[in-house]
This record gives sequence, structure tokens and C-alpha cells, in this order.
Amino acid sequence: HSSNALPSYRLRLPNGDSVPCPEGASGCAQRTKDHQPPLYCPGIGHATCAGGSLPINPFGEDLKAAKHYWTVELCMKDSDGDGITNGEELGDPCCSWSEAQADNTAVLARLHSADVSHPGVATSVPTSYKKHSECTPEETGMEEAKLQTFFLPGEDQHIAEFYVNDYEIPGDKRTTYEYFSWNWDAPECVENDCYMVGMEAITDNTAMAHHYVIEGCKDPLPTSDGNVVPPGEARMEARGGCRKMNGWAPGKTIMFRAPPEASERIGVLRALRLQFHYDNPQLIKGSRDSSGFKIYYTTTPRKYILADLMPINLSVNPRVRLPPGEKRYYLTGECVVEGLEQPARLSSRGWHAHEV
Repeated sequence: HSSNALPSYRLRLPNGDSVPCPEGASGCAQRTKDHQPPLYCPGIGHATCAGGSLPINPFGEDLKAAKHYWTVELCMKDSDGDGITNGEELGDPCCSWSEAQADNTAVLARLHSADVSHPGVATSVPTSYKKHSECTPEETGMEEAKLQTFFLPGEDQHIAEFYVNDYEIPGDKRTTYEYFSWNWDAPECVENDCYMVGMEAITDNTAMAHHYVIEGCKDPLPTSDGNVVPPGEARMEARGGCRKMNGWAPGKTIMFRAPPEASERIGVLRALRLQFHYDNPQLIKGSRDSSGFKIYYTTTPRKYILADLMPINLSVNPRVRLPPGEKRYYLTGECVVEGLEQPARLSSRGWHAHEV
């Protein structure tokens, strides 16, 4: 048997980085942030707090069954059988928290004020906590909280979902790059401009999903409904008609969230194409995947329009080389924007890299 310790999983949980180390537990870590206890437990779902150890504990089993996402069902479970729900132990008794709220200062303040305990160890219980039965209807509802994170009051709300169609990951090689596509008919965007305010990754086979890239295309594609684009069909044809929209890698469930004052104009979009990188190091046969993503969009324009800039791109620049024999090498880039009527403001940044 083997086990992987994935720190990004605990970041998908409310107070996932603030669970106190149970008495007698090994692998505890000293606090690095003000809201953490003096000793906290990084490996919440594992046999030890260090993580990467088997067997996984009862909470780890339930987290795995939930495909490593915080759901209402996982929140309502009492994994360790101590009579307290997982949500009550992690400071989300009403099961309203979602990863989309991870940097919401008001939500963080509420979470960090909670008395947190370990949801996988029955002897670890909070001294005081709010019970789920005490929550009002307005306080429950994870999806509603998520919508409030993406959309502003008064905006019409639209959500489009796209999923890979039950793909069998090859078991005879470690690395697989596969392409999937969907045709998209959004009638509300025909007579109106549509604006994207969020993108969310829905990862199914988390063990083998390495990363993926999403492209939007202005013309319909021959293959649709999340099926594999056949080798005979030019997979990256008409680059001028397709543009990169976003991408996912572990730890990036919320791929895009627009700032309150701006949104990204979708434009003419009739199809979506996904390049998926699967990693199967143990050559497991018969493993399948139905990962996907959600697009949150509106017809209500915001004050500003977002645009992408790529100041450094190594993968397609053959003139950039890392010199041999150097332990460290620094690369800087400059992006000069001219002709603006007013200064541009950087709202977010992202990168994708591999170890050298």
C-alpha cells in the first residue's frame, strides 16, 4: 500500500489548517499563523498528524468518499462517533462554508473565532460550540453562500456545468494528455453580452488528475458532450478561433473569481475544449474520471472589463534556457501596456510550473 499526503486537501475544509493536535498524537506542527493553536494537526485525515500514514482515520475515509471536498453531507456526518458533527467540530455548524469563501475576511473571522476540535479523533471535542439544530434557514445553504461569493446583488445569475463523459484512464502508461470538448448554446448571450464572474473546478479522480487547461472557441466543434476528441480530428486546430480561458491544478478549486468592480466579457463562445493531463504512476487499470467545471456568468456588466496578460511564457520560447550547473537562476520579465486612458490595475495573477 502507498499513501500520499496532500496539503491542499486541508485547505478545502473550514479551519482545515487550524485543527488542534489531539492529546498523545504524533506529527504535530507548531503554529505559523496567528489563528492557529500552538500545536496543530496538518494530516487531519491520516493516522498521524504528520500525514502520509495509513490507515486513514474515520474522517479521512469520509473525506475520501466525498471526493476530498467539503459537502453538506460530509459536514453533517459524525465521522469519529463522538456525538458532534464534523461541521460543529470544524467551526461550520450550519454547513454553509465553501472554498469560494476562503479569502472572505468576514467569514474567516467567524471561523477563526470558533472552538475547533479534530473530526477524526473521538477524544478531541470542543468545549463550546454552536449546534446544527440551532442554525436558522438563512444560515444554512452552501450553494447559496457560494453564489453570493461570485455574484453581486442585482445581477442575473447563470451557471453552466461541463463534465468529462466517464473516461477510462489508460493503465499502460503513466502520462496521458487527452482532449474533451463540449458545444455550448447560451441563448441569453445571443442578444446580450455575457460576462464571466467565476469558474469552479469539479475534480472527480483526484488521485490521477494532474492539471487541465480550458479553451473557449467561437465555432462549434465536431465532438461534444464531454467525449474524447478522436486522434483524427485536429485537436488544437484554429488557434485563432479558440482562446485560453483558465486552468486547474491541485489546490485551485476556484479557478477564477472576478473582483466586485470588474468581470470578463465572454464574447462569442460556441464551444469549450479541455486539455487534461492524467498521471497514473502505479499503472492502475480500469480507473475512470468524470471531472468537470462550472462557469458562473451574468448579462449584467460591471464597471470594468478584465483582460489577460502573459509577461513570461517559457514553454513556447526556445530562446530561454536554464543554464547548467547553476543551483539558482532568476528570470524576470516585463510587460509594458501602452495606450490606456487610465492606469490598469492587477486583480490577480497565476502561474503553472514543474520541478526542474
